[in-house]
Amino acid sequence: MLNTYWRITGGTKPICITELGYLSMQDYGGGLPLNFGWAYDTSVSEHAQWLGQAVTYAANSGRVRLLIVWNVDFENQGADPMGGYAIIRADGSCPACSSLANAPR
Repeated sequence: MLNTYWRITGGTKPICITELGYLSMQDYGGGLPLNFGWAYDTSVSEHAQWLGQAVTYAANSGRVRLLIVWNVDFENQGADPMGGYAIIRADGSCPACSSLANAPR
């Protein structure tokens, strides 16, 4: 995605990523709507690791000016899995906080 948008700008404008996130419903118990089935087996640990890796990659690329992690503290609302993207998990912990804190700025 980064390479595609970089080419579209002709390599002259920095990229802004406004909704970077990974879905893990591990600590919410219930299932996922069918259109979110791709995230069925993503663990909270993978969620945290992948966020840190993505931020590190973006920072080291020299092509990203802004990156917004989706999301901080959304709560799971029934059939809406947006809580599964939150870095602050259902139990109040934040496994992604250390991987994000250790990522370059």
